Amino acid sequence: MVIKYEIEASINRCLFFIQKGVCTMKTYSVTITETLQKTVEIRASSSEQAEEMVNEQWYKGVHILDSDNFKTVSFEAKALQKNKNYER
Repeated sequence: MVIKYEIEASINRCLFFIQKGVCTMKTYSVTITETLQKTVEIRASSSEQAEEMVNEQWYKGVHILDSDNFKTVSFEAKALQKNKNYER
């Protein structure tokens, strides 16, 4: 897996710099967004009514989305603060 390799490579680079006495690191906030998707059929007089009816059913727990309904995942990292130098 590419992500795992990149994380391991990054850790190894940082360990090298720790051994040298200095490692520059940032703190990140990473947001993980998963999208679940399910299509249901319903008879209604309009698309608005159909959405409203399914919304009510979903709210009442008629339609439960779980890992079988997984569609996509995304990761977004944002730096929280400026560089910090960690000295040994």
